[in-house]
Formats: sequence, structure tokens, C-alpha cells
Amino acid sequence: SNQQQTQTLALTFAAAVSLLAVIPWARVKASSAAPIPHKAPRTTRSMVVVLVIHGLLALAGGMTVPFLQLYFKIRFGVSPFGIASIYALTMVVSVFAHMLIPTLVARFGLWQTTLGFLASAVPYFILMALSPWLFLAATAFLGRQVCARTGMPLLHQLGQELLSREEGALLGSQVVLVISAAWAVGNVMAGPLL
Repeated sequence: SNQQQTQTLALTFAAAVSLLAVIPWARVKASSAAPIPHKAPRTTRSMVVVLVIHGLLALAGGMTVPFLQLYFKIRFGVSPFGIASIYALTMVVSVFAHMLIPTLVARFGLWQTTLGFLASAVPYFILMALSPWLFLAATAFLGRQVCARTGMPLLHQLGQELLSREEGALLGSQVVLVISAAWAVGNVMAGPLL
């Protein structure tokens, strides 16, 4: 149907936007290789890169997350209780994923763990866009949510470590502003499609 095609388009576009967020990682990794002097110009570039990543991920989330209940209802005919159950299961799995974070960071490092979680969300968007089966779509939703929920705090922590103390304090408020604005733009972009 027309609505299913537009949902597929929105999810595919969100996957592409999320993938774009991976590109600035080369800049973040290069910036994090050397110690950061107190007021180095590099820290401002690092802050911009971290904000761009947050913005792109929030744009992708804003295009899809508010509409996922409609996705499950329209595409698969899931009842409100079924949708609530999928969301509840996602939260339970997220708790366990958060408990694994210290172990993963100790083993792979903050940069690789963050990249792993955030980049892993992209294939789940694509699976949701193309899935003809509820089980696969629900599993992809669960995977995407867990990756995003665990990756975003790690990204914020990485940003804090890349910046001087003063810029790190400023980053928190700027992240909230960028995420809010990008999320709203994502809603506006996807709303008419649905």
C-alpha cells in the first residue's frame, strides 16, 4: 500500500542519515589520538564533529521513532497491547545492554564501543524497511533501539573526553539543543509521508 511504501522510504532514508553520522568518526578518532591542550583549536572542531553526529542520529530518530507505532499497526496489524509489549521488551533488553557497557569499553575502548553500537543501528533500519514478517521487524526494532539507547550516552561521554573541561560543560547544553532541533526537523520531514 501507499503507507507501507512511505514507511519503507522513511526508514531507508533514516538508515542513510544514520550512516552519514559514521563518516565524522574518522575526525573524532584522529582528534582523540593525541592529548588535548587546555584551549586547543582542535577541541572546537571535535565539539562540532560530536554535535554533527548527535544531530544526524537525532534527525534519523525523529523521522522514524515517533511513527513506529503506526508502522507496526499499519504494516502488520499489531494490537496496541502487542506494540506495548514490543516496547517493553526493548526496555528490558536495553537494561542488560547497559550492564555490558563497562565490560565492552574495557575490552574495546570507548571509541570502538561507541562506533559499534551506533553503526550497528543502521542495518536494523534497513531490516525494518524491507521486512515482510512481524518477527523480523520487531527484532530489528529491538536491535535498533538497544544500539541507539546504549550508543548515545557513550557518544556523549566520548565528546566529554575529547574536550577541555570548559567546552565539555558547554557540550551538554549544545547536545540537547542540537538533538531537539534535529528531532523536530525529522518529525516535519517524515510526518507528511505518513
